[in-house]
Amino acid sequence: ITPDLTTLAKILAGGLPGGALAGKAEYMCALESKNRWGQKMKHPGTYNGNPLSAAAGVAALAEVAKGDLCRQANEMGQRLRTGLNEVFARTGVNWCAYGEFSMVTVVPEYDGPRPDRDDFIPYNNDVARLD
Repeated sequence: ITPDLTTLAKILAGGLPGGALAGKAEYMCALESKNRWGQKMKHPGTYNGNPLSAAAGVAALAEVAKGDLCRQANEMGQRLRTGLNEVFARTGVNWCAYGEFSMVTVVPEYDGPRPDRDDFIPYNNDVARLD
């Protein structure tokens, strides 16, 4: 599937308010001041032309282009989940941290099985172990 138009949000602006519209030339030309319809399409927006968001987006894309950022983020997510669960166990706090890739979810007042792998999902009582 190739979309005619695509919208992109915060990730494109380095986490700041911002976004973008991308698409086929036959549709994007409506934004040009001199298009085939003779009138530029209006596209007002709160963050249009925001230089801070644009600079953050350029910086974020430069980091992503290096190719190692996702691996590093995933490793940091794993370290954080493991570290949190070690602290919870050591201090007797009845919480758990789980997730995959760089995402971390903390569940307070959790009394189910303890997470020991990345594929742990607390809401199914770790059914994956039954296979």
